[in-house]
Amino acid sequence: MLLFSIINLGIYGFVDSLTVTELSKFTTTGNFPQSSVRVDTTPSDRHLIYASGIPDHPWEKVNPNDATDQNYNISIPKIPHYNNGAHGCVPMGMIGITRTGVAIFNPLNVDLENAVEGQTQETFDSCDGHPTNTGSYHYHKIPDSCLYKGEVDEFIGVALDGFPIYGPNVSDVNSLLTSTDLDEYHGREVNGAYRYYATETWPYFLGCFKGVVLEILPGLHYNCEPANKTSASWEDWKEWNGYLCNCLQQGGQGGGNIPDPSQCGQNNLNRPANCPNVQECMNNNNPPMFCYDICQQQGNRPQFCQTLPVNDNNHACSVAAINIITVLLTFIAMIFI
Repeated sequence: MLLFSIINLGIYGFVDSLTVTELSKFTTTGNFPQSSVRVDTTPSDRHLIYASGIPDHPWEKVNPNDATDQNYNISIPKIPHYNNGAHGCVPMGMIGITRTGVAIFNPLNVDLENAVEGQTQETFDSCDGHPTNTGSYHYHKIPDSCLYKGEVDEFIGVALDGFPIYGPNVSDVNSLLTSTDLDEYHGREVNGAYRYYATETWPYFLGCFKGVVLEILPGLHYNCEPANKTSASWEDWKEWNGYLCNCLQQGGQGGGNIPDPSQCGQNNLNRPANCPNVQECMNNNNPPMFCYDICQQQGNRPQFCQTLPVNDNNHACSVAAINIITVLLTFIAMIFI
């Protein structure tokens, strides 16, 4: 059993992502008609999350901006890939989405300072969120005033790399989790499945991406090295005693010159004209999984394809087959014990 599990994770680097129960949590109460979210699970390799981005609770005008329909069309990998242990930086703009379809941002403001605590903290409404100048309502910190109920093992949402995000009240620990209980990604494994955890302590949601992201995110790279804590993007945050690898290149809603990356999916009928194009993706030294579709074409494959993890249907089927074999071998072993 252990041997086959190691082969399953070591060779392929894939693990199962959102469960049926977690997928069923993507819903709204209906009390706020503009708030909407749904998940299309029919694609073979990804979940498509469609959402308005309007919160399923009251919001207040605490800055000059209004919360508006964002028409989110987001691709989340069905089987997250660990990317050979590389760490992905968290950029400005969306890094995850809640079960009600609201954006989750990293803990930084537009000046790359702590938006949640200290002298640089921003103003949030009574539900712990606020909108950007493009109308994207979002959370920088755990939304424990309205969305998060504090229940045991409560599912909050999903990061863009496909791993779920849970609240800090967990069934196997006697106290609420803090960042010191978690790894550098801001998560841990539970019964063999990886989860991120939102906490009241820095960096609140994610320290970096554990998996590969399908969406085009400004400045995204997988060169963070938390083991020795020598990267410049980590040095800036020692005072907060928690790991964060933020993408140093500004863009999206942090820099103002690129749309929110969640709007730039190829299937979005209202895709903004100034979204990064395929050529820009190909020119990136560390291209995201969004370029995966190009690499499946016949003929001369672009050089950058060699840097992408394989994530086609054959590999997904191979992983499924190994999982089935593992279960069968375990069952046979139990018979002979």
